[in-house]
Amino acid sequence: SDVTLTAEFTAARLNVPADRDAFRFEAPADATIVEQFVYRDPLVGQPSPNFTVRTLDGESVTRESLAGKVVVIDFWATWCKACFDALPELERVFQQYKDDDRVAFLAVNVEDETAVPDKAVESPFRGAKLTIPIYRDPQRSAHDAFAVQGMLPATVILGPDGRVQDYMRGFDE
Repeated sequence: SDVTLTAEFTAARLNVPADRDAFRFEAPADATIVEQFVYRDPLVGQPSPNFTVRTLDGESVTRESLAGKVVVIDFWATWCKACFDALPELERVFQQYKDDDRVAFLAVNVEDETAVPDKAVESPFRGAKLTIPIYRDPQRSAHDAFAVQGMLPATVILGPDGRVQDYMRGFDE
């Protein structure tokens, strides 16, 4: 659920040395140390939203046309350095499953304007020796369906039942 925190600093002063003890914290003896907080996207476990993307040949692909398959959707942009750091890792997985008809990979270009020609989208992808099939999202259908906003790359994995199994934002090896 959403959490909101509001703090009012009534005695705050600027440019004054802080008291040494101001930030001292002693954890209770029975406290558990947390190494990492894990954010679970609200879409995980939910049926995939409807979306339509197109191949560079202009063929439409929809959620319905992928029914029964495990689907890996990777959202990327030509200008996104983190995307090109992550895509070689995805390429390795793609190479393992590319001949398995039960698995589909979609490298969906979402942040390049529709005026950017397909060749300009494909060129850096191929220059990086990536062979994952490229898709465009000219109507921002997938972009909006999966709320891809400002955090690229983003990777969504759909189960064969069409439910979102995982949603990763950003790049983490």
